[in-house]
Amino acid sequence: MFATDIELLKGRAIVDLLSLDGCANGDSPLENLATDRPLKLRAWRGNGEEFFADVSLSRLDSPTGQLTGVIALLRDISEQQRVAEIGAHLERLARLGEITARTAHTLRNSLTGILALIEELAAVDGPSEEQVMSLLQAETHRAIGLVRELLQFARRDLPGSLVSLNEVVDEAVQLKRFSARAKGFVIEQELTSAPTCVVADHSQLTQVVVNLLENAQHAVEGRQSARIDLRTWVDETRVYLSISDNGCGIEAGIKCHIFEPFFTTKSPGAGTGLGLAIVERTIRDHGGSVSVDSTPDVGATFLISLPRVAPPEV
Repeated sequence: MFATDIELLKGRAIVDLLSLDGCANGDSPLENLATDRPLKLRAWRGNGEEFFADVSLSRLDSPTGQLTGVIALLRDISEQQRVAEIGAHLERLARLGEITARTAHTLRNSLTGILALIEELAAVDGPSEEQVMSLLQAETHRAIGLVRELLQFARRDLPGSLVSLNEVVDEAVQLKRFSARAKGFVIEQELTSAPTCVVADHSQLTQVVVNLLENAQHAVEGRQSARIDLRTWVDETRVYLSISDNGCGIEAGIKCHIFEPFFTTKSPGAGTGLGLAIVERTIRDHGGSVSVDSTPDVGATFLISLPRVAPPEV
């Protein structure tokens, strides 16, 4: 294990061969003797090469209970350590791929929204210039935030700002209302008057609602009296959002797959299969849940639940 002549090891203290600053959880060898828990320590071979070893220590006591020596059992775990490091690296690469795909999908949606707003700005009978410019600014900031998220992909913590779910819903609906009018369907809101404060990333939560609105839009295309309804309500600990449509609904056989990345029933080129996967992942990252209830040819309702927090004191 130490790749050196055994005679050179005789008489040497075990602490001369191991790095005690590598003890897990700040343990010391004496604490290990009391608990018999193995330590993972750094050690050095005779040629100076560093490796990792699992070390189990046992006391040698005199008849009076005095510590007179230590028996050390060492197991070379350098190969397991190497495999673990490779696994961690592959996991990071997989997450990078997932976030890259997610960012590309969401960035495309943001740019599509910006283009739609520019077209509305050019329309004579469109919304006010001030309103459109405000939405353009919001969409541009959201696109910048997506790129920032990609650059910081290794971080799992969320910024944790206080966000009103009602405001997020209203912003997302404003972004989609222009295309709704052009494509002949109605978006209605019924938002609770109670505070709907949650701790969340505003951009990510907005994208969740936009993704669900786009999913509903695809579902109602070609339907008579097509409509999408959004409703919020609260209880003591949770904030709820439902998004319902009277579209084509979801077949029972595929409902269990709709939150899987890259799963889509759309024709090639019409969808990436990431929209609902992003919804589920984002809501889960925020400590919430998302579910769907659907009847084929009747419609679907997506229900989001998030932890509720008290509004700031005025």
